[in-house]
Amino acid sequence: MICVNASQRLSLIAFGWSGRRTAKPSLSSDMRKHLLVAVGCIISTVASAQEWRAAADKWRSCADAAAVRYSKSAESAPVVARLAALACADDKKKTWEMVSKTDGKSVADDYVDAMERRYIDRLSVDVIEMRLR
Repeated sequence: MICVNASQRLSLIAFGWSGRRTAKPSLSSDMRKHLLVAVGCIISTVASAQEWRAAADKWRSCADAAAVRYSKSAESAPVVARLAALACADDKKKTWEMVSKTDGKSVADDYVDAMERRYIDRLSVDVIEMRLR
């Protein structure tokens, strides 16, 4: 047996190496294992992304409804868009929680802030279009 320390031995055992030299493993069985791991990762990523997308859609619909209400005021379109986004702080918080659960807190901070900035810009354009109708 090859000399390895305890942590290396544990990792070798975890990946199925017994320490005895045996016949060469077949390429198809190794490829099958890698394929199953890759498919599992993809499925778990897609499923977790769907959870926070529903929360983000709810946040956007809340901001849209608030923007429709606030568009009748005399404020400028960017101010109306920002007020509409601020009116839906609970939905924003739920979106942040869902993203942080799947991707971590720092990613959630950056992603939700970027999403909010982009959406406020888009909402400003929508408010201008509402006022022109």
